[in-house]
Amino acid sequence: MVCHLTQTDSHLLLTTDTLTLGVERRTGALAHLSRPGAEPVIGRGTTPAAAPNVRLDGRWLDASPRYRSHTVEETPDGVAFAVTLTLGPLTLTDRFHLTGSLVERTVRVAAPDDALRRQLHGLRMTIPGAGIGSPAE
Repeated sequence: MVCHLTQTDSHLLLTTDTLTLGVERRTGALAHLSRPGAEPVIGRGTTPAAAPNVRLDGRWLDASPRYRSHTVEETPDGVAFAVTLTLGPLTLTDRFHLTGSLVERTVRVAAPDDALRRQLHGLRMTIPGAGIGSPAE
């Protein structure tokens, strides 16, 4: 699959023949998804981008995520775009596997020690400003 990564001051945008997927450079949060020549499916309106969040010891973290790095890797059936970010004491890898117009999203959470791993009780992935078609419809 042919892909191209565009890096701006504010976003990383991965473009294939069928999709463009974007994340914020500051936070690593999912911020954009669209097909060529079409309105974005996410990131519409004033809804902010949303990074994964983790529930530790009964509370959702209120720390701001920070982008650390990314990789783009061609796979036998598409392309994988992985974004690594830190959230409080944790390291998260948010991986998007694009196959045609299908996006498969997985998140890996790494904790620095066993005590934090035992406190991990949830992972929340949100899709910001999701919508298909005109808001007036």
